[in-house]
Amino acid sequence: MLTTARRLLAPDGRLVAVTLNPGHGRGTPYYAHYDFTLTQPEDGEGAPVTLDAAFPSGRRLNVTARWWSHETYEKTAVAAGFSRTSWIPLSVSPQGVALHGDAYWSAYLQAPQAVVLEAFP
Repeated sequence: MLTTARRLLAPDGRLVAVTLNPGHGRGTPYYAHYDFTLTQPEDGEGAPVTLDAAFPSGRRLNVTARWWSHETYEKTAVAAGFSRTSWIPLSVSPQGVALHGDAYWSAYLQAPQAVVLEAFP
């Protein structure tokens, strides 16, 4: 996927991708306060991680992804032709802070389930 993205990217462009955070909170109940869980029964590159989320409507989302380290993402991006990568942590909007307060987001921001990967030609 990264090879194709690099080939199609303009010389002055950048790839922005939201990925599973390699440093996500471990343990099933870590995100329960936020109405979702991440379950990773094993460690190591490519280990399955299952997201189970509840929506206010009562519907649920269940998705399984694979865990990859920061190093694997970075090495793969370079092998695909990108010159460098950077990581952008998630943040909470002022509206989110106003709605729930800083304390509500504290644990989440220490280990959000996702992170943004930038890769540059």
